[in-house]
Amino acid sequence: MSGAGSDFGRQNLPQGAPFPLGPRGPFQLLGVLGKGGMGIVYRARHLELNKDVALKILVPNEEDWEQQVGRFRREAAAVQKLRHPGIVAVQDFGSDGELYYLTMDLVEGGESLHRKLKRTVDPPPLDWRLEVLEQVARAVDHAHGRGVVHRDLKPANVLLD
Repeated sequence: MSGAGSDFGRQNLPQGAPFPLGPRGPFQLLGVLGKGGMGIVYRARHLELNKDVALKILVPNEEDWEQQVGRFRREAAAVQKLRHPGIVAVQDFGSDGELYYLTMDLVEGGESLHRKLKRTVDPPPLDWRLEVLEQVARAVDHAHGRGVVHRDLKPANVLLD
């Protein structure tokens, strides 16, 4: 990713703050999809490939920056090894100065399990719950079989299609 003419750095970014929408390197930030402990995930248009992606940008937090970058690198390296229908694929990892990012497939129309459960008055039917549990278990088994442990498995991180 080219840093020339880019304001893609972390210097002026407050802890946990989203970037303003607009162009960032080869990406056009279109909206925030989610926010987690390590970063913010945006819907972004990859301008060179002319396609929408999920762009996760590492944002500073209380942790030592070098440790934070190391964890982000390890996450990208681990997840890129996984190819499974229940795991969102990582496409790319990179940096531009002090800004680190990874791009993932954008899952259209997906909703987190957390959101679905929050908007549902009655518990979902047992057969649906068992199906979701089985799909999550298969994805986790696939990851574990390749030495990857998801350290933040929760309903907000389970994407339903």
